[in-house]
Amino acid sequence: MKSYILAVFILGWPSLMSFASGAPSTSSRVGALRSYACYYGKGHEDELARYDLVIVQPDHYDANAVKRIKRHQTKVLGYLSIGETDLAPPELSKPASKPASAVSTDTFRRIPPFYVNRKGDGRPDRNGGWGSYFVDAAAPAWRTRVLDQLLPNIIQQRGMDGVFLDTVDTAEVYPETAAGMVGLIGAIRARHPRMPIFINRGFNVLDKLLATVDGIMFECYTSEYDPTTRRSHVLARQDLEWTDQTLKKIVEQGRSTGLVVLLLDYVDSKSATVREQAVARARKTGLLYSIANGVLDKLPVEGSGPARSR
Repeated sequence: MKSYILAVFILGWPSLMSFASGAPSTSSRVGALRSYACYYGKGHEDELARYDLVIVQPDHYDANAVKRIKRHQTKVLGYLSIGETDLAPPELSKPASKPASAVSTDTFRRIPPFYVNRKGDGRPDRNGGWGSYFVDAAAPAWRTRVLDQLLPNIIQQRGMDGVFLDTVDTAEVYPETAAGMVGLIGAIRARHPRMPIFINRGFNVLDKLLATVDGIMFECYTSEYDPTTRRSHVLARQDLEWTDQTLKKIVEQGRSTGLVVLLLDYVDSKSATVREQAVARARKTGLLYSIANGVLDKLPVEGSGPARSR
């Protein structure tokens, strides 16, 4: 998953209260959920089968492995990044006679096939922390790749139940791509009307997706992971206020549609204090939560109640 610096502002909501009654979260497409795991490593099919819902990297599990995870009715969501890609763009160059300042502001729409280039310098914009490339969700080439290549690989070829859409918050970094993001997620729903769809963050477009998606993950509710230092830390006080207020708004937005809200926080093995704070804050909400290591290659350290025994 990709993390961004939190914008800090006050929405004027009351202090954080418990948002849920303790009953299992329920979506019409996934059923009742009491536990979930977000795991991007390989193997551990038996352990994953103990959760009600798991989010995994599609390329790490073939159809037989997915069947093994699902044998006790576990719902399996395949990770799909729709606002960024690790696919490196072709090397681009401009005629030496044309200075960068002369490149028009819509140049990024002509850079093949779908990369964002806000500066118009012929070099696709990158997420510096992770090295991935930002994409314009409205670009026809990107929509074709998602709908006709990436999505069928997850659903038809591997037999997963649904998708977990990451990097939706590219629509916050590049507001000009927001309409395209909403349109792409709508196109995914149109292709698979009964398939569970969960998104990661994307708070600025959630109001337009409430009738489309089944759930939303609030990544980094209490803590975040720095891929450079490989350490996790609790967010600054003002950012914690922002996450509390934003979470309350999300829960209220999704109440009418039964939106499932998942919390995910990162804790490295050397940060006991971070773990304590993350667990305490997550429990206070009454929502489904999971505490994981920074790169999600280990099963959760802790979560909303124990996974099902088998």
